[in-house]
Amino acid sequence: MDLTTPQVVFLGAAQTLSITLQLAQFKGPTVVSSTSPAQPIVGDPTNLLVQVTNPTVGVDGVLSHPPDTSVQVALTDGPGWSLDSSNPSVNTDAAGNALFQITCVDVGEDP
Repeated sequence: MDLTTPQVVFLGAAQTLSITLQLAQFKGPTVVSSTSPAQPIVGDPTNLLVQVTNPTVGVDGVLSHPPDTSVQVALTDGPGWSLDSSNPSVNTDAAGNALFQITCVDVGEDP
């Protein structure tokens, strides 16, 4: 669940207010990535880490992001990047991570 439209209210020290919050339900995994080094150099190998998590709201109302394990992550060459890993498909590990080696072949955006 997520509050997609924020509601901002200002209350005086002695005021009370009751409001109804409209929540939207989200299902499915969250995928984030990072590269090392953070600013790849053209022609040099770079590690690309892809993390897959499955956002869950507990009975206490707290949002957590447990790892999504054994999920297949597949990459293809993209503009400015070349995949160096021998296998373009990797299953996520116990931390929800899939690691690939790529090479930056042109100046531009990160993958």
